[in-house]
Amino acid sequence: MNVPDFPPLASAAAARLRPGLDADEAIVHFIESTYGATDDAGLDAALSGDGGDRETLLELLLSPGPEDLAALEPALTPPLPPEAVDAAALELARLVPKIAVRFARTFAPRTLPLDADGARTYLLRLRPEIAVPDALREAAAAFPEPNVALAALRHARFQPSPRRDRFLAGLLERAADRADGLDLLRFSLGFLGRRPTEPSIYAALMEERDHDELLLEQAEEFELRRASSNFETMLAQGVRPPHFPVDELRRAVEDIDTVARLVFGRADPPTVRPDKLDLGSFDSDAASDVERLIRTLS
Repeated sequence: MNVPDFPPLASAAAARLRPGLDADEAIVHFIESTYGATDDAGLDAALSGDGGDRETLLELLLSPGPEDLAALEPALTPPLPPEAVDAAALELARLVPKIAVRFARTFAPRTLPLDADGARTYLLRLRPEIAVPDALREAAAAFPEPNVALAALRHARFQPSPRRDRFLAGLLERAADRADGLDLLRFSLGFLGRRPTEPSIYAALMEERDHDELLLEQAEEFELRRASSNFETMLAQGVRPPHFPVDELRRAVEDIDTVARLVFGRADPPTVRPDKLDLGSFDSDAASDVERLIRTLS
């Protein structure tokens, strides 16, 4: 079998790995909570163990970060077949046989070996087999940081379709010069990932916006009640805390409206539920008021 040589990916990855990797606070917390390691001896024990736990820890420590994903994006075009990834992994392990890992806290720096299997795991985390459609690649080029946008597209988890590609291309074209353009792209990719399919992306956006509006109202009501009560009393009364913070829900509602206006040129007003209508004053004995109430609710 003729195995193609892809030195750009191996050499680009080596350039990222030679200075070492930084294990952030989230990784340190995971090590402490999952492996029970609270000092250097505990980390050494986890790294020297056998079986899947050690492999999982090494994969975690040798994972590419967001900056790596963006920096290595140019080396991932065209997509790489499995045999090319294997060849690049062998070359990467030869170029960088050891990697320094620095921890945000608790643990002293470590130097870890990088064999071909570890290098292949690192490269596969880049999703080198994914082909970003040309239309999206061209639209992302207008972003101030096009490789960040391309990496977001490559690592999104959603079922592609021509309709979704058109939606994303429209968003990329109209959001490229916005300060929040990348945030809107990431939000939209997450939105598509939450939905296997949809007959209308616009209708699905409005549906999710109305759902988030409802959650936002509930979260705001919870915060108002908590301001005049205490958490234990509320729990005893059966009041459940919201699933998401108020700020996160408000931002989601705003993002949906912004995306809808950018791509579709409109955003429907929120659906008003009957239990939120201001019905005014009614006389239950007056037939005209009863008729007005029926018309209001219909």
